Amino acid sequence: MGGDFDPLSCISPIGRFVNDHPDTCIRVHLTDSYLEPYQKHFANQSQVSLQLASGFVSPEAPPISKLDHSNTTMYAALVAAKERGVAMSSGNTGVLMALSRKIIGRVQGVRRPAIAAWVPNLKGSHTLLMDVGANLVLSAQHLHELAKTGSSYLQRATARPRVGLLNLGTEHHKGTGTIQQANQLLLEDATINYVGFVEPNALFDIECDLVVTDGYSGNLLIKSAEGVCHFTYHEMLRAGVAIEQLVESRLDYRKYNGAVIVGLNKPVFKSHGAADDFAFYSAMVNARNFCI
Repeated sequence: MGGDFDPLSCISPIGRFVNDHPDTCIRVHLTDSYLEPYQKHFANQSQVSLQLASGFVSPEAPPISKLDHSNTTMYAALVAAKERGVAMSSGNTGVLMALSRKIIGRVQGVRRPAIAAWVPNLKGSHTLLMDVGANLVLSAQHLHELAKTGSSYLQRATARPRVGLLNLGTEHHKGTGTIQQANQLLLEDATINYVGFVEPNALFDIECDLVVTDGYSGNLLIKSAEGVCHFTYHEMLRAGVAIEQLVESRLDYRKYNGAVIVGLNKPVFKSHGAADDFAFYSAMVNARNFCI
């Protein structure tokens, strides 16, 4: 918890969340340094329980190290989620992925769990973009696996999810060798409803349920989109558009915070490390909605 900011910054959005969702309980995993302010704020709030851990995962910690992190808040949250519920963290993404694979475990047949983010589109619905940061480099076989994993995930609501592969053009000859190989694997797989290449500028205006890419490209794309939305949001404010209208609009990228790690046995969500109060609140709402 806390991400790029002090863990105390989570108090306000957690308070708002439990007030808005009285049917949902929150267990906050924290260190002793922050226990007193949390106890004071949630003293009369039965929905919120506090669980102490002796340490936390440093933002600089490498994903793979000799440390097992078993004394940390992140580790404790994942152990609790394995037993019941959903875990959410705004901490170190690499360590979260590594611990999730270790504690929660991967779905059978999945070698590379991926982080997936919902992106609004002009059709009034959403497109799932994966990977957005878990696996920076993926082979053609891994991209193919990602498409199968994502399709399986979406089949809870859509019988035949439409799958696209992110590329710098839609022409069949464009793209790296890896992209070309992945394209061929997807074309040959009758179990996937593959619709072909998708350009980045078409992501928000396509009739596609899932767009697959490597974590490096996906992370750049999603953060670039956030930056454009942030710029547009503030330009509209400057032009006199009421803040209430903007917050309620689909333009506020903070509403889509909270990316799910697909390919695990239990749901784990990753909140943006730089999330403000509203973005962190939105991540909790999105995690809750996933479970109902």
